[in-house]
Amino acid sequence: MSQIPPNEMEQHLPGYEPPAGELGVMDALRMGWRLVMSDFWPIWLVGLVAYAVNFGAGLPGAIPYLGACIQLAVCVFVLPPLAAGLFYAVAGVIDGRKANAGEVFEGFRQRYWPSVVALLLPWGIYLGACIVIGGLIGVLVAVADEANEDVIVLLALLIAVPAMIILMLVMLLFLFALVAVWDHPESGWEAMKTSVRIVKERYLSTLGFAVLAWLIGLLATVVGVIACCVGVFFTVPFSMVWIGASMIYLYRSWTGRPLVQPAAEEPFEPTSPVSRGSPFPPRDAMGPPPPDLTGGPAGPLSPTDIEPPA
Repeated sequence: MSQIPPNEMEQHLPGYEPPAGELGVMDALRMGWRLVMSDFWPIWLVGLVAYAVNFGAGLPGAIPYLGACIQLAVCVFVLPPLAAGLFYAVAGVIDGRKANAGEVFEGFRQRYWPSVVALLLPWGIYLGACIVIGGLIGVLVAVADEANEDVIVLLALLIAVPAMIILMLVMLLFLFALVAVWDHPESGWEAMKTSVRIVKERYLSTLGFAVLAWLIGLLATVVGVIACCVGVFFTVPFSMVWIGASMIYLYRSWTGRPLVQPAAEEPFEPTSPVSRGSPFPPRDAMGPPPPDLTGGPAGPLSPTDIEPPA
């Protein structure tokens, strides 16, 4: 079990002391909420951009006949890198960067194929299960007596409802695949396996988080629809960044990492005696190095050990 330093999150969430050890579901949701509220409008804009792209990509699904195929292509080739980009942008805010809505597209630029591969198996399982369930219901309708419509409906529900519940419980194993894809830049398959391993070790906690996240998303949608339908462009992006931040906190805690990651250092490439973009000049521009006063393994030197210049 990882030990989180008591002051790890106080810089971002004043007054909140994270528990020792792994985060719980409610801890992650509370921290995600406070993160979003700490700089609301820029962070909300990140969610709005992701939701707008998702909304626009789903519009061709309404085209007759071709709509289903287009929607399937969108789910496989557009939504995974989009979700990965959302996690990237929210993780940047957690790590101390200013919220940048343009980072939503980093999934397309940096992790396109890994993110697509990370969800290929989950999509395959989902589509295969839907085909099997639909086929069973179709056979049931074909062989049943047409006069007993109520019996047909009841039997169809008895098949569909338990099957879909089992399917959702299986799909839960892949919940963190697009968060883990940033740790596995060359292999979406490894990201998927990482998610399965994390969820298997904490399945009940993950299930509780998934249920709460679904309720939050449902409430955000209902409230947005009530607000003349236009409200979804406010409430849904808010729920997306809130849930996304909570997932990142859980993922980092459950993998034994600090909740706040250090900023990546750019490679040092001096372009002049005083390097452009670096607050410190290169060593050659600073003259000879100072004498070593540590004395090496023997310990520090005393003033009498240093010979005065001739």
